[in-house]
Amino acid sequence: MPLVSEENVVIDSYKVRILCSSNYPLTFPFVFETGGRIPINLDWHIHLAGNACICSYPEEIIFCLQGITLQSFISNHVIPYFFNQKHRELYGYFLMERSHGRKGNIEFFEESFKTADHFKIAQMLNYIKQNQEPNRVAYCFCGSGVKYRNCHRSQFRKFKSIPAKILDRFIWLILYR
Repeated sequence: MPLVSEENVVIDSYKVRILCSSNYPLTFPFVFETGGRIPINLDWHIHLAGNACICSYPEEIIFCLQGITLQSFISNHVIPYFFNQKHRELYGYFLMERSHGRKGNIEFFEESFKTADHFKIAQMLNYIKQNQEPNRVAYCFCGSGVKYRNCHRSQFRKFKSIPAKILDRFIWLILYR
């Protein structure tokens, strides 16, 4: 897996094996760094089974529901993941790193909705699950008093594609972590 700069110069490369799961394309393929450069350690975003932790579970679902191909997965997720690994090797930390597991999933929602108020996030997800998209000039469903088009429109559209059953799991995760 070559890492190529914007100037089309190979910066580094990693030995990688990619295996599609039986659920692909509804879940990401498994990515393994096989050259021994990255330790099998959650702090390095490698699961104990040796596969890479590419992003949070909610993000994976959203990306897969939008439709992924192996090529788009490699371009949009695997290559940036290994650029982040290279950054970690050089500087000792990742860029824009989230926590692992449940906490990282919650951080994704906090970033998406730009609030740490979990009850408010759960309310917004519930609204998205139960309602049609608001008119662009309506006030936002979050209660901010801002027009919907200038507030949570992108979040509504992103999360509306997720089946209600999965949104219910996310709401539970946020409220009862």
